[in-house]
Amino acid sequence: MRVCVLISGRGSNMESLIRNADGYTIEAVISNKPDAAGLRVADGLGVRCMAEPSLDGIRDMMDGMRPDLVCMAGFMRILPADLTERYRVMNIHPSLLPQYPGLRAVEQALNDGATSSGCTVHFADSGVDTGKIIAQAAVQVAPGDTSDTLAARILEWEHRLYPEAVRWYAARLAAEGGEGPAVRGRDRQMIRTAEPERAASHAAEMGVAYVRRDGDSYMISAEKPTVPPYVAVVPGDGVGLALERVRRLAATDGSA
Repeated sequence: MRVCVLISGRGSNMESLIRNADGYTIEAVISNKPDAAGLRVADGLGVRCMAEPSLDGIRDMMDGMRPDLVCMAGFMRILPADLTERYRVMNIHPSLLPQYPGLRAVEQALNDGATSSGCTVHFADSGVDTGKIIAQAAVQVAPGDTSDTLAARILEWEHRLYPEAVRWYAARLAAEGGEGPAVRGRDRQMIRTAEPERAASHAAEMGVAYVRRDGDSYMISAEKPTVPPYVAVVPGDGVGLALERVRRLAATDGSA
């Protein structure tokens, strides 16, 4: 799968996408700012780099490349509808959308007294941080957190979650014969969280869902995992029963 990445700044998520590429290739990095630090990073990693300040110019570049997926990685412009309808676009945002869209999301969460925040990978449309959610990772707000300390912990998860979401999309695209619209029309979602309660709640809301333990967190998906340990949650289980099953994952080495 061929991916084009859009940046406006240092591009740490772009770098993570490049370094963790598996099942996809980064064909090009485009910045709307010619002096973006991320262009030097991408060039040093052997990826073609381009700078183009206008959205019309970026659209023309896309039309020349025809990427399978466009990834926004700190790209500080809203893409027009004709571009998001023509190409499949992903974005990553430092909050648990739909909470705190737009700028200063971490600061918004702290000012609101939130006990947890995190990051969200979602399909982008012409709105501000709207579009179907693909994956989320929750991060607890610690006593004394500032916007800088919380943002730094969230960024660590962003670097893990974004490549994982792109690999997921690449696998879906390959399984469905490379037909982007077929994937686009399906309500598929995967959510990652370190909180058992949040994992159980998401699983119960999704109907038929599978919760897989992955290191220090849980992955919730509508698709059955290929490897254990995991548990299944079906309609009628409710959050309480889902939580009981999720907690069993902490004490098992196989499918529960």
